[in-house]
Parts: sequence; structure tokens; C-alpha cells
Amino acid sequence: MDPLYCALDPTKNEIRLIRFLRDGRSPLNLRLETVSKSENTKYHCLSYVWGDPRPVYSVTLNGDPFLVPQNLGDALEAVQAHHDIDLLWVDALCINQKDEAEKVHQIQMMDRIYRDATAVFAWVGLEADSSGDVMNEISRVGAIVVASLFETPYPEGGKSALLAAMESGEHKLVLHMLSYIHFLVIPPTTGEPTIFHVRDEIGWAHPERRLPVSTWSSFYSRPYWKRIWILQELALARDVYLVCGKHKTRLHFLLALWKIVVIMVTVKANDDMSEWLVDILEAYVHEAPLLTFLAHSIDFAGIGILDIIDKTSNMNATVPQDRIFALLALVSDDDKREVDISYSKSFQEHLERLVRGTFLRVGLQLAPIGYCQWASSCPTWIAQHSPWRRLRSTCYERDSLFLTTQVEAFAEERRLTQEFMAGGVADITIPLNSNRPGILRLPCHVLGTVEDHCQLSPTTEESNQHEIILDRIVLLNRGVDRTFSRLATSSWLVAVYSLRLLTRFLSGRSDIKLSDLKSYRDDEKDAELSRQIHALTVFSGKRALDVSEDYYQAYEEQVLLGFLTLRLASESFLDTLDEQTETASFLDMIPLLAFYARCVEITCRGRSVFRTSNDHIGLGSELIQSGDLVLVLPGVDVPWIARPAGSDSFALICEAYVPGFMYGELFDREDLPTPKWFEFC
Repeated sequence: MDPLYCALDPTKNEIRLIRFLRDGRSPLNLRLETVSKSENTKYHCLSYVWGDPRPVYSVTLNGDPFLVPQNLGDALEAVQAHHDIDLLWVDALCINQKDEAEKVHQIQMMDRIYRDATAVFAWVGLEADSSGDVMNEISRVGAIVVASLFETPYPEGGKSALLAAMESGEHKLVLHMLSYIHFLVIPPTTGEPTIFHVRDEIGWAHPERRLPVSTWSSFYSRPYWKRIWILQELALARDVYLVCGKHKTRLHFLLALWKIVVIMVTVKANDDMSEWLVDILEAYVHEAPLLTFLAHSIDFAGIGILDIIDKTSNMNATVPQDRIFALLALVSDDDKREVDISYSKSFQEHLERLVRGTFLRVGLQLAPIGYCQWASSCPTWIAQHSPWRRLRSTCYERDSLFLTTQVEAFAEERRLTQEFMAGGVADITIPLNSNRPGILRLPCHVLGTVEDHCQLSPTTEESNQHEIILDRIVLLNRGVDRTFSRLATSSWLVAVYSLRLLTRFLSGRSDIKLSDLKSYRDDEKDAELSRQIHALTVFSGKRALDVSEDYYQAYEEQVLLGFLTLRLASESFLDTLDEQTETASFLDMIPLLAFYARCVEITCRGRSVFRTSNDHIGLGSELIQSGDLVLVLPGVDVPWIARPAGSDSFALICEAYVPGFMYGELFDREDLPTPKWFEFC
């Protein structure tokens, strides 16, 4: 046993804390104390990155000289400056790093350690690159946004959630309030939107009030915002203070600043300010994945561990196993039971066990880990081997887009259609020992073999042509006293291109025009083509059970209006564009089809339409090849494209959308064939 550490008693849930003795001597004078979690001792936690692990910073620990890494020493010195902090939990000092059994037990206690702390000090690092200006701006803007949210009226459903959050303190309350920030744009009751008042109070319309993009980028590019262990440390905390050098502010002020930037990007602003907002937003998203995740997750109830592993794939871990272990405090007990906390097992061993166990328990999804470098050597049933977009992310984009179009606000975002369940809901029974390392063996139904396919995204040449058309419309628009949306017009051009390809592929005719299409609501036989297009472009399906009829009907009407407007007017306008002298009629058309055009763009981006040997149609990624199989796997939410990979095994290529098979319809058939066994590698 290390003489510095007395053994902890696991039966008493003991932890160690360091006490600041503050005797005025240098270096820092600290003492380790052992306490039981049942004693309800008040303490704070430190959240930081280890950085350079070399011990170079001298402190006094239990009366003896002791060296710690430089970044930890700087953090301890900053925390000591707060004289109301006596006891602090720091992983590097409070856990005996040489005792593997103790490390495992303390990792299992992480959720309680951080959740029970009075507050967490998030040490971002020493002041550099005008970080003090950033911290001051976070405090200023965050306070404005939070004050406006406290003055916002909330619907009854929102009030009950806020009252519940209030019991956990101001920090959790503000996080819940930030989930209703769209009320600043769309008030839940009658009244004027307050976003413009908030924008004016912030003052970013004046260039001198804006910090340079490079200053924001430097702040967000600090290693702290990418370390995977930090996620649970901040997500579980009752309260969080960001500390950078001598500056301190609240974490929820930073999240409020990010949320208001997102909102302000969507409302009308001058071009100079809009460009600046987009630039700092991109710096936030690309450089600080931790903050992006926190901003979208009030709590983690209902989020599975595989989802979190996927969403944190661009964060950093010192050892691969930490991509799992660092998240255990955030997940359900069922997910925890699938994990054996052992660094002696490889990361892939842990992932295989986790994916197998989760799949056998709840089914739903294969290849839960998105395309990323560290997972590229995993089997295809664990991780994507090429970048492609999941079907559920497309549904989420569509649903979120529709919510923003509504005049009336809703307490929460609503899913318009039910979750897919192509593989049925029956229990998954797989014989013991039927799976070898790296192999997943499942009984599957074959929907057919891909015979033909066509990519739906614009080519580089077509995208360049779109830019020429956009410039032409901009030129014509100069003499028209109406608002021109380049984004909406760009979506319209992409939608026209994709729909033309889709229509020609499904009809088998190269001369067919969009204007030849019927309304998909017509009962006529020749409207079948339109119904196929409708099914593929907006993933039409069963209405979600918790969505009101009025809300869903409003969605259906916007889709129908957009489809009719686009098919009737688009080609005639494009064919006569060179003869146009003004675009007044075009500007009347764009608002009518904007939502539908954006839906088509979202759905078709990066995807191909395919037809199978038995005449099923569907959408998959652009990776599809002739000869690929379309499979329905037991308990899996969507069909999959599979490709022979040698030795009687198959690689999973991508998800597929196949109308008529997305809600378990296959299993309603009386003549359901016997499934075939496939081995996936």
C-alpha cells in the first residue's frame, strides 16, 4: 500500500477529499481526509484536463513535498483563491492511481461524487489569447438571456417541468429554461417576440461590441472542451463555475450565450453581423463538442450508452476504454450491467459485449457508432465504415424544421411520425455460442437484391450551375421590393434537381416533367408515381401517438402545398429564366414551397434511390451497389443494405428506407417465409 493512502472501505462508500490548510506558506499546503458518503460532508469537485502528466508543480501533501502536473497545480492555486472552499475532490489526488481495485470502485461512485458536490469548478486553464474578455462577455450576454427567460410566460406543461427543476437549484432550473428559448421568437401566449429586444440589449449589431472570431476560436479550442471525462463531471453537477485564470463565471451563462447565437442566426440581421454569428457558432460546434452535447441534453434519462458513445465520438480519451467508462455515470443500470470495468480487456472486446447485450435486450439499432477514425477497425455491426446519415436523424431534422415554421409555440419538439420498427417487436432469441468474436449471427428476411440505383444529390457540376442561377435571381431581385432568401432558393433548386432524378428513375422515362405529376392525394391510378415520390421524400408514415391531429394536419397541408407549387411552377420558371425581367411572382412562390423543398433536400442529401429484383423501391446511402441485399433484421428499427464480404459473411453497408416495410408490415403477412441465417462481420 502506498504510504500516502490508507485503504478505503467500499462497504462504507468512502472517498478521500483534500483540505486547503491555507497557512500562508508556499507551496500549496494540502491534507488528505477520508469521509463516508453517508456523512453528507460538504465539498466541491474539480473538473480539469490532466495535460502534460509530468509531475513538476510542488505542493505539500500530508506534510510532505509532493509533485503534481502543472495544469493541476494551476487549478488548485485558482481554487484556493476562493476562501469559502475548504474541501475539494480531485481524481488524481483522491484516488490511489496505483490501486486498480480502488480505481474501479471509485469510477462506479463517480455519479454520486459529482452529483452530491456543492458545486464543480471547471478549470479551463490559465488566461491567454484574450480569454478574460471572453469570460466577461459570457457573463454579460448570459445574464441578459437568462433574465429574459425569467420574464417569459410559460405554458402549463412547461411550468410543471420548471417547478420540478427548481428543487435542484438555480443551475438546473436555468438549463431547463434554456430548452424553451424558442419562446423568445415564438411567444407561447399572445404578444410580441422578445428576441429583438434581447438582441438590441446584447448590442452585437455594433461591430465594436463583438469580440474577434479568432478570440472565440482560441477559447473553444482549449483541450478542456474535448476531454470525454468532463462530460459526466459537468452533466451531473448541481452547479458549475467556469474558471479561467482569475476569471469566474457560470456554465449556464455560456450555454445561454450559445443558444442565443443559434436563435439570432435564424432571425433577420444585417449581413455583417450574420456572418460573424455563423463564424463563432462554427467555432463552438467544431472546437467544443462537449458544450454542443451539453446544450442539447438537459438530462440523460432515456439516452442509451451507445447513443452517448456515438455522440461523443469526436471527443478525446487518454485510453480507448475510457470512451465507455467515462460515460457510465450518465446511463441506466441496465446499460451499466453490460460493462465490465476492466482495462485489461481491449476496447473492441468491451464494445462487442456492449452492442451484443444491448441488441439482445432492446434490439432497435445496429452499427450504433457513427463513422470515426477510432472505430474504423470495428465490425460493421458495431460502427459505420463510411460516413452516411441515419434515417432517424433525417426525421429529427424534418420535425425540428416544421416546429420552427409554426405560428403557435409548443412546449416540446414533437415527432410527427412513429418510430420505425421494421424488424418487429418480438423477443430476439439467438442460440448460445452462436456468435464468434467479431461476428454477429442473426436470422434475417431478404426483401430482395438491388438491381438498379441512382444518386439523388447534385453533382459538383450541377451545384456550380445552381450558383449561376442564384446569382441571376439575385440580379433580377434588385429591382423588387421584397425579401429574398438565398437559402430557401438554394433548397428549392436542390429539390427540383433531386425530384427530377427521382421521377425519371421511378417512371423509367427520361422525358417526364415534374408538371406531369398528379397530386399524390388523387385516387387515380396514374397518381401512383406521385405517391411513391411522396413516400420516399418525406418518409410518410404513421402519425405519432402523442401528436395532435391539428399539428399533424398542419404538417400534411404544408407538404401538399409545397409539392403542388413546386411541380406546377418550378420548371416553367427555370425554362424562362433568361427572359425574366423581374422575380415578383417567383418570390411569391418560394414561401409556399420552402418547407417541402427543404424536406426533399434533407432526405435526398447523400442518398440514392434503388429498385430491387422483386420491384421494391427504397432509399439508401450513395454507397449502394447492384447486387447488394436488402434485409430486415430481427428487432432492428430499419432495413439494412448488406454486401458479401467473403467466407459466407456479410458487411452491413447502410440503413435503408423501404416504403411498406418500416412498421413491421412484413410480419403481418400470412405467408411470411422462414428467415435465413446471416453472419455479419
